[in-house]
Amino acid sequence: YDELIEEFGRIKARGEDAGGSFDAGARQRQLDELQTLISDPAFWGDQERSSKTLQQRARIEETLALDRQISR
Repeated sequence: YDELIEEFGRIKARGEDAGGSFDAGARQRQLDELQTLISDPAFWGDQERSSKTLQQRARIEETLALDRQISR
């Protein structure tokens, strides 16, 4: 786990050095949009789509958690 945090920090730094940046606010907004989508009962009608969306949510949550840990 510590290795993942260190690697994420290196990736984030490379992105900032290249003129890019990690936009935690944009990721949080994307997560909020997914949460709204997931809360709709119709969301669960398409199992393949819901599975992919849940995986995407998990990736974003992990990315945000790593960012919070690195930013300490």
